[in-house]
Amino acid sequence: MKFSIITITYNRAHLIAETIESVLNQTYQNFEHIIIDDGSTDNTEEVVNSFNDKRIKYYKYSKNGNLSILWNLGFKYSTGSFLSILDSDDIWHKERLQNTFDVIQENKGVQIIMNNLTLFNSEKTFEQPYFNFKEDFNKNILIDLLNESILTFPVFTFSKKLLKSIGSMDETIPDGQYDLYLRICSKNNTYYINKSLLYKRVHNQNISNTENVINLLTALKTLNKLKNSNHINEEIFQRKYNSFNYKIAKYYFDNKENKKSKQYLNKVIKQTSLLNKLHLKSMLFKFSLLLK
Repeated sequence: MKFSIITITYNRAHLIAETIESVLNQTYQNFEHIIIDDGSTDNTEEVVNSFNDKRIKYYKYSKNGNLSILWNLGFKYSTGSFLSILDSDDIWHKERLQNTFDVIQENKGVQIIMNNLTLFNSEKTFEQPYFNFKEDFNKNILIDLLNESILTFPVFTFSKKLLKSIGSMDETIPDGQYDLYLRICSKNNTYYINKSLLYKRVHNQNISNTENVINLLTALKTLNKLKNSNHINEEIFQRKYNSFNYKIAKYYFDNKENKKSKQYLNKVIKQTSLLNKLHLKSMLFKFSLLLK
């Protein structure tokens, strides 16, 4: 069985070699590593080509900035039966693919596999494993994703067959990873491996507060997709709709955009009853804005 690993990169010549090495050092060797370069102006191309390995497939484009388009190109070029996304500054444990392969072989019908991860910094100081689950499990994690008890780090491997049935990245969303994982996990169980098989680098280029609110706005769009396809009921839809709108209002408040903050608070107030806790919080929040 062949895995297709897809990496999007931009000006990561100083980091991507370590990422590629972690793939080439896998104990399971049936893979291809597709690298999509979003118009790097440094020597990324030189670094990638220095490995001289036919399993590394490098494609360079003019600067685009829409990650969903770039990931879809990676999916298009892939020839493996299972796909993984690997960020160009992260590192895989050497048994990442072997452990994933073992789960697929031992669990008939599994199409989505995820694993634990460990954060590390530029000094190579490693934290404890991120997720606190005590053991492996195999279940539908859609509600966990919506509740953010499981975050959409790039720790997922999923079948190409499943991707074809659910649809690729939504290219109207600049970073469609969250949307994709919610849609994929709405239809199937996910097998979780309680072992840190990804080392995720933490630095000042990681996700910003602005990107966080973009993800929340994306989540609102995905909620409607899930509701319309009957993958979540009205109760779950309303609860998460109000929660996301409240968080967006808080973001705009923190950034002194009070008018926008009120707009999202009004959405919560309109959709909740007087006795709802979030309704009361939103009313008090809005009142504090009126005093400013």
